[in-house]
Amino acid sequence: MYSDKGWLDKYLKNRDKYIAETPNELKISRSAVDTDEILLYEMIQPTGFIYGHPLYLPEIKTPKIEELSSQELIKLSMTESLLLCSKLFDKSELSQKQMLDEIKHFYKFLFPEFSGSIFYNLFYKKSNQTKKVENFIEKQLSLRTSFDNFWASFFLNSLLFVDIIYFSIWLRNKNLKINAAIKEERENVFMIILQIISIAINADNKLEENEIQFYNLILQSSKLSKENYEIAKEYLHYPPKLSNIHLNNISSWLLKKYILEIAVIAVWADKDVEAYELKFLRDLTHKLGLSQEELNDSLMAVESFVLNNWQRVPYLQGKKSFELVSNRFIGSLKKTIENNKKKLGKEFSESKELMALLTKSVKSDLTAEESETMKKQILDILKTIPMLVIVLLPGSFITLPLLLKIIPKNLLYPSAYLDENETDVKNK
Repeated sequence: MYSDKGWLDKYLKNRDKYIAETPNELKISRSAVDTDEILLYEMIQPTGFIYGHPLYLPEIKTPKIEELSSQELIKLSMTESLLLCSKLFDKSELSQKQMLDEIKHFYKFLFPEFSGSIFYNLFYKKSNQTKKVENFIEKQLSLRTSFDNFWASFFLNSLLFVDIIYFSIWLRNKNLKINAAIKEERENVFMIILQIISIAINADNKLEENEIQFYNLILQSSKLSKENYEIAKEYLHYPPKLSNIHLNNISSWLLKKYILEIAVIAVWADKDVEAYELKFLRDLTHKLGLSQEELNDSLMAVESFVLNNWQRVPYLQGKKSFELVSNRFIGSLKKTIENNKKKLGKEFSESKELMALLTKSVKSDLTAEESETMKKQILDILKTIPMLVIVLLPGSFITLPLLLKIIPKNLLYPSAYLDENETDVKNK
């Protein structure tokens, strides 16, 4: 549908219809978060675009979108994320045409080589704006190479998110001095990413052939200067110490969060996180100036994305692996609920419809509709805890029986009711 030339113009004509068809629960309220950077993260992260495997678009999820190929989804995810940046970070309330113009100018500044020859420029002056933006996006995507490994393709495609971060920075301050700094900082960030990956793949003190191919593929896709390219080549066999990685100049929360999640994925690739890997993540979190709670959020967010989409990512499939990851995720979820039990207990007790359904469920079976209502209400209450907004999405692998098992009974049921019906409640 969106693979041939002219795909962007075709998509933009259908965009309003797709937005109208999207369930409201996938749309995050601006008032629910503290900053535009956090809002951008919370809107994009659940889609999978940050991880290079988008399954739907920010605030857009319809059957037609879900039928698209992975390459089409990557293109549209890039498009929607750039448009979302324009909406959030340029306070001028731009029209769609003006947003496209901003995207065009950003890429022309960042990659002047994309503009090509004089003949090319003369030709594109006669082209419409949508075709120009489509060309820039296609150029970025063409730099990615397919690789038969989930984690390799994750890193290659997730590097696209760096453009989204720097577009948001560029929109906030467009003077040439800052823009020149953006170019330099962007290259430094790719160096940091390569340093982190080199530490992760050398953690067990041995390099496999597929790890060497994987690292070299990431290196080639990073578009580094010749000097930095040669330096980064050495990281593969001589990874730096974390203490020597310079992070002081990074001020963007979104960029810090992205670097942290790159690290989480890098150590998570074998589907287990060893004690020494967790220490590395904790040390990196501290060095980035982020909280340990934000590290826990990132660990849960990555695991939640993978668990929710297990069947759609072939590399991840396997009963043993699923049990390992799901048990760890459920343990983290239980701990988060326990840490917020006072707030959650109040929310549960104030939901009269939920209390009525819980009471009925102890004495008799609920209808399918009642069970779905109960699950939705429990999830809505759990999502009053900020870190659970991202991990408890519609279509989550978490079922109602699992929710009733992991949430402490004294949060769900009034104490007087528990005393009277202790045996029945324990059997739920």
